[in-house]
Amino acid sequence: MSLALSGRSILGIAIAAIGVLTMAWSTTQAAQDFEGFKTLALGGVIALATGMCLVSEVPTALQIGGIWVAAAASAAYIYTL
Repeated sequence: MSLALSGRSILGIAIAAIGVLTMAWSTTQAAQDFEGFKTLALGGVIALATGMCLVSEVPTALQIGGIWVAAAASAAYIYTL
């Protein structure tokens, strides 16, 4: 499988990487502030799902799964407010 690095794919990879880094950073905030952890983790999930949708080489099932996970995380976050 070769990865075609178009501008859209590079942008998607960058946004997905930012999402992963945001989720990793949110774990450091969990001990101090649980609300901050939830907010950062949700932002990371949404950025990861957005990045996955921009990369054309990601299978459609994973793209849809990422959108569903982001939607479920958003619903859970709103429910806990």
